[in-house]
Amino acid sequence: MNQEELRSTLEQVKAQVKAKPEYKDKSEDEIDEIILDGFFKAYTDGKMSKEDLGGIAEVLGYEFTEEFEAEKEGEEKVEASEEDLQATMEPGETKEEFKEDLAEVKDDKAEDEVIEEETEKEEEKDGEEDEDEEREKASELWKMNLRK
Repeated sequence: MNQEELRSTLEQVKAQVKAKPEYKDKSEDEIDEIILDGFFKAYTDGKMSKEDLGGIAEVLGYEFTEEFEAEKEGEEKVEASEEDLQATMEPGETKEEFKEDLAEVKDDKAEDEVIEEETEKEEEKDGEEDEDEEREKASELWKMNLRK
């Protein structure tokens, strides 16, 4: 898609957003922000490249901050700033103790993910067994072989 096609498409998107009752009193900048938020979410979800996001922002008259520009694409995003993390340190807690606490949280999160995966596998297996049982019962009921 070239710049002119992109510009035209974005104007159409703007018109659609403005047409929604909840956005009718929003300024142009606020509408742009809403649109860019949507595209940024697509970028963070891995559905759009950083280059594409930059092209859209540029057409809307915006540019990346130096920090964002310097980030590598696909780099793991930090959900909390260093200040936020420091704010959670207990009074008198050393940096080493705090790092250990963070490591425990990460381990717990990884463990939760493993448990979730195992649960999903068990549910899939249960679903297969239920289907097999249903086929067995149907075979007996209809006196036909309805097994796989």
